[in-house]
Amino acid sequence: MRYGSADLMLGADGDDLFYIHQGGGTLRTLLGDVEFHEGDYVCVPRGIMHRFLLRPGVAQWWLWMECR
Repeated sequence: MRYGSADLMLGADGDDLFYIHQGGGTLRTLLGDVEFHEGDYVCVPRGIMHRFLLRPGVAQWWLWMECR
């Protein structure tokens, strides 16, 4: 698997917490991939490079909080 610098995000200010109200996909990190679905909470700790790969053709509705 090859990553380009534009492919990954890095939250340096705090942890990110997502509640997936509708939709789903895969959270891709250098530590591995995690599937998430409707009703899941997804926590991305500060300093973890990541990318969300969304399910095609599925509406997405999320709540996002940054926790410092």
